[in-house]
Amino acid sequence: MAYMLDPFYVWQDGENIHIDNVVMPLDIFDELCAMRLAQLGEAERERARHDAIQNWSGNFGCDALRKQEGLESAMDLALRGALELKAGEEY
Repeated sequence: MAYMLDPFYVWQDGENIHIDNVVMPLDIFDELCAMRLAQLGEAERERARHDAIQNWSGNFGCDALRKQEGLESAMDLALRGALELKAGEEY
């Protein structure tokens, strides 16, 4: 699952997180994220959430964050767009 694409390629394969050419076990990355999250104040966390949605929506890794914010997932948007396109086609 991709979290970020261009200029940073970040994805996970179920066991490891891949950040460009760096590979880290997911459990270690989760611990790193927990430590970084603890360092952020409320305003910084809110800014990071907002910026992540603005900058990385469309990547399926952002879907959990979009859903927490009450927004449609990338898959929901893609399916709705495909259905609207199909409904608007002339035969």
